[in-house]
Amino acid sequence: MNQTLNLTIGQQGAEVVKHSPVPIKRSGMNGLRMYDAGKPFKDLGATVVLKEDYSAIAFPPVEHLAFYEEGSMGGGIDEIALDLLLPRLPKSRTDTRAWAEYEDTAFKLVQNTIDRINAAGWQRWISFSDPRLSGRDTIDFVPGYRNRAYTAEWQDMWGIDPSYRMTREDWDNLSERWPHWYWIKHGATIELRYEKDDRGPEKPPLFDTLRVTIRSADTTSGWLYGPTKGDWKTYKQSEMARKLAARKESEAAARAAGAKILEAYKDYPIGGVRLPEIEQ
Repeated sequence: MNQTLNLTIGQQGAEVVKHSPVPIKRSGMNGLRMYDAGKPFKDLGATVVLKEDYSAIAFPPVEHLAFYEEGSMGGGIDEIALDLLLPRLPKSRTDTRAWAEYEDTAFKLVQNTIDRINAAGWQRWISFSDPRLSGRDTIDFVPGYRNRAYTAEWQDMWGIDPSYRMTREDWDNLSERWPHWYWIKHGATIELRYEKDDRGPEKPPLFDTLRVTIRSADTTSGWLYGPTKGDWKTYKQSEMARKLAARKESEAAARAAGAKILEAYKDYPIGGVRLPEIEQ
């Protein structure tokens, strides 16, 4: 039996279910159709492949898969969520060897996933309100770390530059528990987020999550701007301009601190609106 599940944004969910190597549950409400493949998917060790015209992405082993489509619109799948398979967390907080092995495995899996997405031609996406920085300047490290670069408030909310290859030392010195990376292609986006469980002594560790979320251009627009107020085009144009103004301020602060701004970075006009000419 073919243990590969091929799917893509815009594909009809029923078609994916028909060719899936595992059963996929379907539910829905208010026109939204939800599809879920859990434990059977993990047990089979099936591979998820994001199909594209040119370069498909075969993701590492998946623990859980869900995808969604707006059934009333008939446009097919508009969001895909993959939880990649991580090893179990060590049971004892004092087992330093087990924790070191776990962190090494998680670190390598994150970098491997980044490499696969980069190789498929997806471009880094910098949100309109975030400064156009690169490398270590995009990473919120713990205070005092020897490789710490530019620092700023809300740095943990920016996406990390996916072209920067973190070292294991970098990984161990992240101050942010949920580091994330963003890509864009034709308005669709991919978000990779490592959700790290609390490592404090107050409670036993439960589980970490390494999640890939793929959003269509329309879903990305809704996620970025939120509910439209009034005329959608006027509202989104105004929101984009507001976000770009916030970026201008944060870039001025970064430049003053010696950080390099990626002046050549080209924004994608998400939501069907035009970028202000002053930002072109």
